[in-house]
Amino acid sequence: MREGPFRRTFGRAVKKAREERGLTQRELAESAHIADKYLSRIELGLATPSVYVASRLARALGVSLDALVPA
Repeated sequence: MREGPFRRTFGRAVKKAREERGLTQRELAESAHIADKYLSRIELGLATPSVYVASRLARALGVSLDALVPA
C-alpha cells in the first residue's frame, strides 16, 4: 500500500473514532501525549504516525490498532 492512501485511510479512521466518542482533537491529543496540531495533520492525511504514536492513539480511543489500520 502506498503511503498516501494509508495516511488518508488511517486519518479518517482516527477522526471517526474520535468523533464517535465525543472527543475534541485537543482531548485526544492530550490523552495520547501528542500535539493537537500533529493530530490534525494525521486526521487530514498529511502526516504518517509512527507505530508508537498510532498505538498510543488506539489506546487513547479504546480500540485495537487493527481497528484503525486499513486491511
